[in-house]
Amino acid sequence: SWLGVSIEPVGENANSTPADVPVKEGVVVTGIIRDGPSWGSDLETQDVIVAVDGQAVRDVPDLKRLVSRKMPGKP
Repeated sequence: SWLGVSIEPVGENANSTPADVPVKEGVVVTGIIRDGPSWGSDLETQDVIVAVDGQAVRDVPDLKRLVSRKMPGKP
């Protein structure tokens, strides 16, 4: 499974992490791949992902691990 987004850890790049983000861990969406799974969804650039199905996302490997366990086509 894949989300079809470009990501980086919160705080890695001041240009992509929104200044008002109240968290120190998570993943910032830096881009959405046209016609990918997230294209047309509610995800937007500069959104911060902090959990998937209630499981904390601390960094990029966490998000990749949690998404890889999901069945393709599931929200």
